[in-house]
Amino acid sequence: MNTNVGWDLSHHPQGRWRAQSFSLALTPSVSRLLASVQECASRAWSFLRQLTGDDAYEAYLEHLRHDHAGATPLPRGDYFRQRLDQRWRGVTRCC
Repeated sequence: MNTNVGWDLSHHPQGRWRAQSFSLALTPSVSRLLASVQECASRAWSFLRQLTGDDAYEAYLEHLRHDHAGATPLPRGDYFRQRLDQRWRGVTRCC
């Protein structure tokens, strides 16, 4: 199995540098291992985005599509501005 795994810089005859892709023959077991690592990293990244609220706008869009079909979504900047206003409006301390 040939898989494109990176870039190689080679010198062009006219004096310019250019990037060329290269291929590496991988065994099926190494290919499965790399796919598994990629899947694990993807899931970890998704979890981190959920934990920090970075995926909030995408979740808002999905909610609108699912529960409010036809509603016009707020632009990304307005959505986050509204969330900040809701979060910090009023008393923000206990005493």
